[in-house]
Amino acid sequence: MLRVCLRGICMLLAVGVINHLAGEYLCAQNDPNVGLGFANVRQVGGVTVDTEGVLRNVDPAERKELAGLLSKALKEVPLGFQGTTELRMISLRKLQDLIAEKVAQQQPIPQEAVLMGGLQRVQYLFIDEANKDIILAGPAEAWKTDALGNIVGVTTNQPVLLLEDFVAALRAIDNARNGGITCSIDPTPAAVQAAQDYLGQLPKGIKAGQVSAELEKRMGLQVVSVTGVQADSHFAQVLVAADYRMKRLGMNFDKSGIKGFPSYLEMAGAKENMFPRWWLAPNYEPLGKSADGLAWEIRGTGVKCLTADDHFNASGERVETQAAGGSAKKWADLMTSKYEELCQKEPVFAQLRTCMDLAVVSALIQQQRLTDRLELSFATFLDDNTLPLASYNVPKNVPTIGSAVKKGSTWVISASGGVAFQPWEAVQKSTDDPAAAKAKETALAQRGDNWWWNAKK
Repeated sequence: MLRVCLRGICMLLAVGVINHLAGEYLCAQNDPNVGLGFANVRQVGGVTVDTEGVLRNVDPAERKELAGLLSKALKEVPLGFQGTTELRMISLRKLQDLIAEKVAQQQPIPQEAVLMGGLQRVQYLFIDEANKDIILAGPAEAWKTDALGNIVGVTTNQPVLLLEDFVAALRAIDNARNGGITCSIDPTPAAVQAAQDYLGQLPKGIKAGQVSAELEKRMGLQVVSVTGVQADSHFAQVLVAADYRMKRLGMNFDKSGIKGFPSYLEMAGAKENMFPRWWLAPNYEPLGKSADGLAWEIRGTGVKCLTADDHFNASGERVETQAAGGSAKKWADLMTSKYEELCQKEPVFAQLRTCMDLAVVSALIQQQRLTDRLELSFATFLDDNTLPLASYNVPKNVPTIGSAVKKGSTWVISASGGVAFQPWEAVQKSTDDPAAAKAKETALAQRGDNWWWNAKK
């Protein structure tokens, strides 16, 4: 089980959206063990974590500077990767061979390899028995930087896949069977109790702004913890970032910019639970596969929003969680229906989906025992000493930021939840589909000697 669940009251945090800055193995000339990604930039897409592990928003001037640094660091998109293609194939055997060679020679890993050839989703996994190889395939295009410092496609403005996310998924997937990969952000029970005590003795006529300010002071810093996946990895940061952004949208700190998608607070009625909770979960259809099991298609939008109501005792400890109805469920369903539009507005939601795709691929590789069957060692991918991931400051604490609004006699003050993902469940269901076999036949017929190639019509 890969489970990322941000629990607790989680008064919305002043952190904005975390997005990735990936580029080339830039500092290999000076330090070949720096790892994938940018070695000197640990602020990502609107959020920075200081050396004490405390998160804060990045002001517009800093964002602009960051985007400029990334733009300078990115090289011109190489020939062959320019333009768009409906299907680009990536050979995992040859990609790993390329990386191993560059690491051994203490040379930079090519930028196009770190960006996985500009893939934007994994649509297919093909098994090439003749070459003892695993092929990932999906839509791809040339890349650029956007105003927030994301690396995105030149026409779709959607993030490209990152090799470091794939490597993080591969390294975590075995442990994901038991206990899962978790990320949680929790107020202490004492903070919850303090909030409940305060709300229980509010004078009539008090303003929502006063309530929010007092709750922020009483609840203080919340605790961030990550387990199961490398806590300082980009993969872990995406999971946290998507949850932050979701709750900020729900509690009306940020506007979605999407017609027909208001905040939860704007939708909430007079009889709502004080502690609504939302989380993002996989939204895949059964995998399509060829009759011989050598071609697999990952189907579905990838992500959906679910909801529940949390209940706490007088000591601030959660005592039960119940299925939510009313406005909380309506808002969750609305977010699910608007997810594609959200991906266009906020790249972090698309990044979450790509991380889910890569975790499903990793689970499928393990479930089908593909490395054993193909005599394909992922020694370079799996060895942190050979290929260390870029290291980000691990978030440890986040200041509470309150959003209190009175609905009838009830104060709605918080949104908790997170991301909950079980990649092993996603690979348990499949259906035979001749189209998967046809796609594999077409793709492999055009294979050359390179680690990537495009499908030609």
